[in-house]
Amino acid sequence: MEAALPDLDRYSPHQKLQLLERLLNDLSARGVLPPSTLMMMAADVMELEYREDDDLLCFQCLDHEMDGE
Repeated sequence: MEAALPDLDRYSPHQKLQLLERLLNDLSARGVLPPSTLMMMAADVMELEYREDDDLLCFQCLDHEMDGE
């Protein structure tokens, strides 16, 4: 029996961004999502206009990438 996916309508936009952050970090940690793809997705998400720094996503595997630049 497959687990049911959560009902996304009940989440606020901020909660949806947090869920996206956790999912992408998990996929990257498991090797499903290559770092280059994660970096492209992070750049696209960061182009969105946020009003507060708390809304920004933190992609764990990019921490070491940013240190080298």
